[in-house]
Parts: sequence; C-alpha cells; structure tokens
Amino acid sequence: MVDYNGLLLFNQIHQLSSPIELDSFGNKLTMEIKDEVEPTQKQESIEEIFLPARTLDEPLPKYFFRFLDEECRWFRYTVRELKAEEGINTDGDLSTFYKPEERTCDIFLTSGGYVFFRGAKSEIQGFVDRFYSRLRDIGINRHHKEIRFDSDYLLWIFYHYRLNKSLPTELGVDLLTDAKVVGDRDRVGSFNRVSGSTDVGKSAPVLTGILNGKNISMLGGVFTLDGIKITADIEVDGRIHIKTDNTINQLNQEGRIVTSVVFLQGLCKLREHWQKLENSKRYPPIEFFEEISDNLENAGVEVQIAIEPVIEEYRKKRER
Repeated sequence: MVDYNGLLLFNQIHQLSSPIELDSFGNKLTMEIKDEVEPTQKQESIEEIFLPARTLDEPLPKYFFRFLDEECRWFRYTVRELKAEEGINTDGDLSTFYKPEERTCDIFLTSGGYVFFRGAKSEIQGFVDRFYSRLRDIGINRHHKEIRFDSDYLLWIFYHYRLNKSLPTELGVDLLTDAKVVGDRDRVGSFNRVSGSTDVGKSAPVLTGILNGKNISMLGGVFTLDGIKITADIEVDGRIHIKTDNTINQLNQEGRIVTSVVFLQGLCKLREHWQKLENSKRYPPIEFFEEISDNLENAGVEVQIAIEPVIEEYRKKRER
C-alpha cells in the first residue's frame, strides 16, 4: 500500500526543454531494488504510483482526475541503505547491526513538460540529480530550467487581488493572509513579513515595503480553482507549501495530492500567461502605487517615503 503521508511541500519545479511522451514513459523509467547486494550498498528504486479507484469519490471537479490520469505521471523515487551500528547481540557480545534508512521523493511529470518535486528540502537536490541521470540512462536527454516565480509576477497577483480578487485564468485569489517583501534596509529592516493577516492587501508593513521599492518574495493565502479553496504559500524560488486548510482538509490523502498537483499546474500556466502579456499589462499602473499611498494616509499611517522612485521604476518597465 502506498504511503501518502508528509507535507504537501514542493521544493522545486522544473520545465523541460521539450515534453516527454507519457504513454510508455513509465515502463522505461521505473526500476526495482535488487535483492542480492552488499548490506551497506545503496539501493534505488522508482515506482509509478496509480490512484486507487476510491479517489473518484472525492468531492472534486472531474477534470482534476483526468489531469492525473491523462496529462500527468506520478513516480516515487526511493533511496534505501543500511547504516552500520555497533551494539550488543543476544549472546552479550559486541556486534554490528544494520539499521535501514529510506528516503523518498515524489516526482510529477506533466504532458506539458513541467516536473514537480515533492520531498524534504535537504534531500531534494540529490533526487533531482538522480532523476535526470535516470532519464539519460534510458536515452532521454532534456535540458531543464528551474522555475522561479518572479517578484513582479507575485506583485501582479497582488495587484489583481487588490483590484478585484480575480485573475485572467481559472485560478483565483480569495484572500491573501501572508506576505514577505525584501530589499534595502529601512526603518523596519531589510524585510517586512506579515503572517495570519485578515487581509494582506491592507497591511501597512507590506504596503510601505512596496512603496519603498522592496520586492515581494512570498505570497500566501486562500486561492480558488473551480470552486475548490486551496491555502498555499508561494515563494519566488519556486517553493510551494500547500496547507491542510479549507477544502483540502476535507479530502483523503489521495485527494490532497490530486488537488495540489492541479494547483501547481494552474500556477505555472498563470505564469506563462503573465510572461506573454504586453509590458503595459504585465506591470501595475502608476495609479496602483498612488492608491496604496492614499490608502495608508487615510488609515492614519504616516507615509514617510518618497514614492517617486518606485513610480519611475514601474513607468520604465511598462514602457519598455
């Protein structure tokens, strides 16, 4: 039985130079652990994970399941080794025992060429290297790039959230509760961070940081996808943490995996949409920054910031 436990934490997202045909891919990629090896020899395996039939009973849109069935393949990469330890055996003599250690990483490969890596941050790079080495072993050579969510992409999401809480795709923003902005040191330091806010769109530390030219490095809150509410943190380095709140809290482990992967796909597609926009639509208008300043003053927050530099920066970006 497959174990689905663990945080819904995706520490790297990659995009391949060209997609891989998924139909027969699983049979080529998978490999089993060998039975006859030296006790201390590291063993590796890759198995393809298939969702059990009961997953279809989850209260999710049907296309969520179709995506995992037709447009995505789920693999679990396992590294197993025995660590030697000294101890006393049943005869009372000093002896060497071998304690099994197992590390895993879930890898989701989409028909569009995205690869989502779910695993411990300290282990993820090792699994990334092993995955691409395995691809080369089976004759699949693909260049890849690690996806980062540009701070201006997060600012664009923040702008649309303040504007009308809607985005120009099926992915929406219901509420932003967490944010971090980083930049040059000012009166509050080199970064401003807010967690658990009732509305980050009105948070003085975040808004003053934006006016001061700091960059958004993390956004967190409640996102919507076809009526499903998903609580997640999005970081510029591509790290996504999906939390067990809202709809996900009502799902079993398989349903949570399905929802998380479809959400990541939606987030990447939204990024593609943003990248294709004209500069005048990719970056917020000047009025966005002026409105933030007015809102702060109306709320009684003394804005001791010259906003002209950030306005000029984004005027140039929009006119490029």
